[in-house]
Amino acid sequence: MEVGFAPVSLHIEAFTDSDIGGKISPSGKVAVNCGDEKSFTITPDDCYIIKDVLADGKSVMADIVFNGDVGAYTFSDVREKHALKAVFALRTFTLDVVTEGDGTGTFTAEYLDTDGNITETLSDLMPPIAVSCGSDVKLTANPECSDFVGWIEDGNLSGTGSMTWEDIRSDKTVTAAFDLIRRGDVNRDGNIDLKDVILAVQIAVGAMTGPTVRSDDSGAEITVCADINGDKRIGLEEAVYDLKLVSGMEEY
Repeated sequence: MEVGFAPVSLHIEAFTDSDIGGKISPSGKVAVNCGDEKSFTITPDDCYIIKDVLADGKSVMADIVFNGDVGAYTFSDVREKHALKAVFALRTFTLDVVTEGDGTGTFTAEYLDTDGNITETLSDLMPPIAVSCGSDVKLTANPECSDFVGWIEDGNLSGTGSMTWEDIRSDKTVTAAFDLIRRGDVNRDGNIDLKDVILAVQIAVGAMTGPTVRSDDSGAEITVCADINGDKRIGLEEAVYDLKLVSGMEEY
């Protein structure tokens, strides 16, 4: 009488940690004969990466064979049940800003949805900042006692205060140029002349009051960044300083 033997059938349960991020193939409860080997392909979705692969609860990332972003893992000489879990993470990139000029400033990042609506705002940033793959990000320069000259990217200058990147899929570096506001330049027109002297006197005697930054009757902006003695005010000291510059008694 002949006796037949059938191979012992085992299974490997292959799954992902989330419904988004990628897939593992084959998936589910995968049958495998005792002593055989079984390979699995792990494929991340667009903008995702393989963060970890766990075999029976232990990381096996060091054993993953990659072909580009796609990974493969093989169970050899299978003699017991196993579990394989793939974990995915959203890919991130770096948005960096290099400053140019003698001025300074901070930056505000606004994350936008596909309709251009703001979903998140991060203020007073000093880049670099991390951005998710596929994101739309609007970066705004906030000068500090400086005038913002513009953004420089790939040799092109943009004079606007904000710059937007859409569908980010690589690291980005942009230059932000600032010019320091000259001490004594009360109306911030780039020159020190009698207009600054008159404005400083008007502020000193109370003929013109207001917050740190305000406009005179002509619409010119007045700022205490023009302060010359460190008291964060515009007054007679600034008027005298400007008058000496205008008359040639002192050099800037």
